[in-house]
Amino acid sequence: MSSLESNVHVYLGAARMLENLLHDVDADMLDKPGLGQWSVRDLIGHASRALLTVEHYLNQAEPDEADQLTPGGYYYVGRTRVDSELIAQRGVDAGRDLGDDPVAFVADVVGRVEAKLYEVLDHEPRHDPLVPTIAGGMRLSAYLPTRTLELVVHSLDLARALDLHPEVPADAMRQTLGVLADLAVLDGSAGDLVLAVTGRQPMPDNYVLLR
Repeated sequence: MSSLESNVHVYLGAARMLENLLHDVDADMLDKPGLGQWSVRDLIGHASRALLTVEHYLNQAEPDEADQLTPGGYYYVGRTRVDSELIAQRGVDAGRDLGDDPVAFVADVVGRVEAKLYEVLDHEPRHDPLVPTIAGGMRLSAYLPTRTLELVVHSLDLARALDLHPEVPADAMRQTLGVLADLAVLDGSAGDLVLAVTGRQPMPDNYVLLR
């Protein structure tokens, strides 16, 4: 199995996890606190962008060249290019765009993205398209793990906010941890992280790889 095919399947598993989790979210939960300044609706909206951006990028013309970024490199470069206030506002806007039935909205997007990705996989000869991300042109196979991470992290955020218990696919969790490990190496904090998770020292104060 190619890396593209493998990453498509991991990503779609994470997407279906979010879709299934939302079946436990009632309308009266949407205005509850979600994460930071976001309501649950906003948080679902932000999570849905991990689907919508893939759909959007695959409908764009391919960039002329790729920047050869790893998934961790995407975050390392991208976190200097996107304002946190802009990210927060996008979450609010995306939450509003969910409409009256966020569950149906997300299910529809999952179906569309799944169909689009299988079109890519069925293309002959097999092609790993370039997508125009905020961090630069990337191969789809490298970009998808960043979206898997978003789906996993924000599904866990929703679970914490609403006391739910999602079943995160093991391959999606492994991929998420791999992306974070890659980012830790790039930003020079991998040593502290390794020592902390092996019980040799406390986690550094205010240590955050992603916000």
